[in-house]
Amino acid sequence: MFSSSLLSRGLSTPQELIAAITEANVVTVNYRLGYTNAEAMISSSGNSRTRPFYRYPTPVHDTLAGFDWVLETLRPEQLFVFGSNIGGSLATMLSLTESQHIHAVAAHEPVCDWTGLDDYCTIDSEMLTGSGGTIEKQSELIVPEGEKSQQSPAQPVQTKQPSKHRKKPAPFDLVPLLNTRKHLFETPSKYFDSFASPILFLRSAGKDVPKIMPEYFTGPEYPVPVLKTSVTEEELIDLWDIQMHIEDEPKVTEPKTTEDAMPVEERPSRRRKALSRWPPYGLDAGNDGRSRFAKPTRLQITLPWVRFYARLGSSEELSEAVVNSIDDSNPPKAKANSRKSATESTSVLATQAKDMVSVMRRACFWREEAGNGEERVTLRNVTVTATTDSRQLTDPNYLETIHESANWFREVMSNSR
Repeated sequence: MFSSSLLSRGLSTPQELIAAITEANVVTVNYRLGYTNAEAMISSSGNSRTRPFYRYPTPVHDTLAGFDWVLETLRPEQLFVFGSNIGGSLATMLSLTESQHIHAVAAHEPVCDWTGLDDYCTIDSEMLTGSGGTIEKQSELIVPEGEKSQQSPAQPVQTKQPSKHRKKPAPFDLVPLLNTRKHLFETPSKYFDSFASPILFLRSAGKDVPKIMPEYFTGPEYPVPVLKTSVTEEELIDLWDIQMHIEDEPKVTEPKTTEDAMPVEERPSRRRKALSRWPPYGLDAGNDGRSRFAKPTRLQITLPWVRFYARLGSSEELSEAVVNSIDDSNPPKAKANSRKSATESTSVLATQAKDMVSVMRRACFWREEAGNGEERVTLRNVTVTATTDSRQLTDPNYLETIHESANWFREVMSNSR
């Protein structure tokens, strides 16, 4: 909670709060993304020129330019970075690419993986095509109870049996994130870039880059977004991941005899998400004047202190082993069935925060003593009060997260001196 002294001084912006608590210089990087405030002012002044709409990788370039300016101009002894949502994504990117200059990073509900949004969606089986033709399906009729169906030889009647595992509605922030991705990236290759999806620095996407930007049917009639355009079996692997599934398909009593259907043994298999090791080997090979035949070595750099904040919910904080404080001496043990599917999470961003913490701990501390990763990379559950709707896209307790992050920065500063 906020201290009364800070509230009485009217410190209501993140910059003011961080500066007051840490007593440090605060620099804000105003990266360009979408329509900027400056362009809005020009448009309102009567200028009729077309307003530019900025997309990725512009915010990455702006962030790196601002970061270089801070290093060259201010030359800080210790550098701390904070960001929220896309700003949190950029802060996470800096923690992995500029770790030798950064002491600690705090990210509030960062977007870590734009490529994983399709894992929550579904594909209508009627829109799935095989190699060279459509996979035909027999006509389907759902007969209410108490009524008899009239069956003709030309058009067999089937009853759709209820699925044992009913799909739950998609996370509340999935559709806004899908719409945001469609506007901020011109092509799928842009969000398959590690600088846009920082989890790809440490783990492969597990899929190929789609040829076109996927679009989905959304709305009240689609509790789970459904892919709009038809895809082939081969193209399906570009979108399909371990959590993605085909829309409920009726069970038929007679086997299908479609010649165009691709045999099961010929269908392409899904790929696993392979974990990388950070930092990789060979980044500094040939830069020290030694022979070009010298053996590549591993960079001797350490990941900064990293803390993520997300609205996980009270039950998840107790059950997930990844949720623990830096001060916890005995972190909770993971349960056998603690790994849930992506669709069961409260939000997409909460799942991505947990995944990012888990991947960082495994990829960045693989040769160090056990427990170093858990101490260095932590995940904090954002407190949700009884009067707060946890399904709000914008976290109403955002300033409280700023307050906690600033106190954590001050603690790290004092421990490092």
